[in-house]
Amino acid sequence: MPRPLVSVFLLLLFLTAAPAAMAAALQGWVVAVADGDTLTVRDERKQQHRVRLAGVDAPENSQPFGEQARQRVEGLLMGRPVMVFWFGKEADGRMIGVVYVSMPALEGCEAPCSLNVGLTLVEEGLAWRNPADQKRKLPIPHAQYREQELAARVARVGLWADAAPVAPWLWRKRGRVQ
Repeated sequence: MPRPLVSVFLLLLFLTAAPAAMAAALQGWVVAVADGDTLTVRDERKQQHRVRLAGVDAPENSQPFGEQARQRVEGLLMGRPVMVFWFGKEADGRMIGVVYVSMPALEGCEAPCSLNVGLTLVEEGLAWRNPADQKRKLPIPHAQYREQELAARVARVGLWADAAPVAPWLWRKRGRVQ
């Protein structure tokens, strides 16, 4: 990405990421997607960072809609520049952060537009909002995640079309991962 475009991209992201403005920032390119809420970002120094999307919990790869969530994240992010506003690390070393990607154009937005990937997954019915992140008081727009999840449920979009979707934290608790 040419340097002037990177600057514009960064400025747009900082302006649209008001709740995350107090977080540390990581800029890089997505080089791998493990599942619907975990990806790997390579920075300009070629260091790789595992990132978990803050505010969301996507189905595990082995559970219904898990593969669709992984593929959607891969389609949105693979090989693209992203900005991660991260708030800390989990015990396994993954950063917890909100990931934004620049899109050519979105409805109601002139190019380039930034897209909150986690919120998009919730909106499309490919992830739950993560109540554990709300309990941790991560500085993200929890109300917006809650509203998008409710809208997806009511519209029966994605995993909400299933008669009895199982939340990933319950799936893991039952030992059904992988």
